[in-house]
Amino acid sequence: MFILGLLSIIQITFLPGILILKTLNVKKGFIQTLIFSFALSLIANHILVLLLTFLKINYSYIHYGIFAVELGLLWKFYLRNLSMPIGELLFNWTTRISNYASEIVSFPAKKSDRNIAKTLTGMVTTIFVFWSLESLWWAIKLFIDNIGTVFTIWDSVASWNRWALDWFSNTPATITYRYAQLIPTSFSVTYSFMGSSQLQFFAKGFMPIFILYMLLLMLDLGLDYKKSGYFIGLVATRYILQRFLGPYIGSGYVDAPLAFFTLLTVYTLLKAKTTSNTKKQLDYVFLGTIFAAGTALTKQNGLLVFTLYPVLAYFIIVKHIESLTTKEKLIKLTKYFLFAFILLLPWYVFNEYRLFMGEKTNVAILAGNELHKGRAPWERFLRAISGIGIYAYLYLFVLLTLPFNTKDFRKIIYAILIPYSLIWGFLFSLETRNMSIALPLLGLATGLGAGGLTEFAANLITKFKITNIKTHILIILLIVIMVTGGLLVPSAPLIDYHKEQQKHILNANVTENLYQYFEETGNYEPVFTNYPLEYLPDLENLKVTIGAFTDYNLYKYTRAQHPEVNLMLIEDYRIADEVLEEIMYYVEQGDYEIIFQTSNFTFVRILNN
Repeated sequence: MFILGLLSIIQITFLPGILILKTLNVKKGFIQTLIFSFALSLIANHILVLLLTFLKINYSYIHYGIFAVELGLLWKFYLRNLSMPIGELLFNWTTRISNYASEIVSFPAKKSDRNIAKTLTGMVTTIFVFWSLESLWWAIKLFIDNIGTVFTIWDSVASWNRWALDWFSNTPATITYRYAQLIPTSFSVTYSFMGSSQLQFFAKGFMPIFILYMLLLMLDLGLDYKKSGYFIGLVATRYILQRFLGPYIGSGYVDAPLAFFTLLTVYTLLKAKTTSNTKKQLDYVFLGTIFAAGTALTKQNGLLVFTLYPVLAYFIIVKHIESLTTKEKLIKLTKYFLFAFILLLPWYVFNEYRLFMGEKTNVAILAGNELHKGRAPWERFLRAISGIGIYAYLYLFVLLTLPFNTKDFRKIIYAILIPYSLIWGFLFSLETRNMSIALPLLGLATGLGAGGLTEFAANLITKFKITNIKTHILIILLIVIMVTGGLLVPSAPLIDYHKEQQKHILNANVTENLYQYFEETGNYEPVFTNYPLEYLPDLENLKVTIGAFTDYNLYKYTRAQHPEVNLMLIEDYRIADEVLEEIMYYVEQGDYEIIFQTSNFTFVRILNN
């Protein structure tokens, strides 16, 4: 079963995609090939599972047969590489990797020479290149830490994985409302390969790859464009994703995949600008259309990206292809869009038919007054700004640095980042993870704006010969700037930032899950626990000490003294056997509910005292 699980991961993340790429005329860079293969494989498997299920032949042996055919095609298309001696193959791969490494390390040095302005920009670039590498290591650790875990958070258990089990059982997922199914169908492939749904960690295990690949996309753009803004954007995106998607990254929720496909769609346009070959440009545009469809197949709000992509593709790439007439340009774009649209049809037509026939839908409720507790749209928007805290200042920074951003990325800011952020703020701001489409674009816009501003400042230094100013005058100016800044910068953003950082202290997994629970419910209730809640902002008064659940008599006494407390955060390895047996008994009876289990802690809600 373990071997079959590994083969399923190859099927989900690589094999179909690398075969599809063989038919396209795009650059063959390592990062690009790896990520394009990943994204195309996800989409191909989604379409495959839908078709097999609709035909009632979604069985393990069918998947094995398809996998065998793909291996045969891999051998045929890549025969030269597969027949190569292992030593030569390893040498080629290590050479490619070392070339990437040397390019990353040497890139900042290329910025520097005797010119003081270039030296300063080179220093900034150096800092963010190495910070980018640290961010990549953070993403790799997320992936490693997620290996061997199971679905624990409510929606991943009750919805996303349950739908995967439906697909695995050769039945279209039920009660899906309007949620797209790319990720559940991917989960189901692991179960189909193993012939069992007993092991979840293969399905859940690949989820953090979306975060790693987003950061790698920005690294690749930085190396292509030789601009520090992409490295600054990589670092900014890392912290944005960590803040808003933290507990959901490896959970099985589809917000990180949605952010990934959004960024990948934009990436294809930016990569198309790096070549003057018309065929390659059009192939990038075509791939971008497929990936835009991927956003809509991941979650229904991705339809916005899918709809806007042809417009962006035209004004950023296709409009400037001189070898084509305007009519030819529009025909090609229309063909690409229609092909991608066909990829959406199987699921969306089938699901809309079921909804028409009476199946429940509740997605619109997210925008309704009931969950927003009667708040007017402007009140929701103000609450949304408050909810994202200090990160709201990034939007202000992006707007202020628009003149310093690249011409092409400004179009993306106007077309997707700003409109989607406003839609989220006014309609869907109950949860910050719902702004996932905007997150990588906000990070990249921040980076490119900062990079452009740095280059502008460097040019000013050169133009006005600021380097000739006497050192003591510079020191005085710096003191004046520091004092002025101290007077002008309000304390509130700094306090908000400090509070935000404190929300990740102690055991980060436990702390983040606690905040996620309270933010989702909107009700901050007292908790039986010995976990040091007193150090966590907004939770400092919720702790009700219960002796770490190590003494059964103390446990019963404390429970009796505080009948109003309905939550327990338990440290698993310290709990007394008697206490554990009683709690698990009530869980089985349905009187208690396990909210989450992570890092040797279990969070339980008492439903019936």
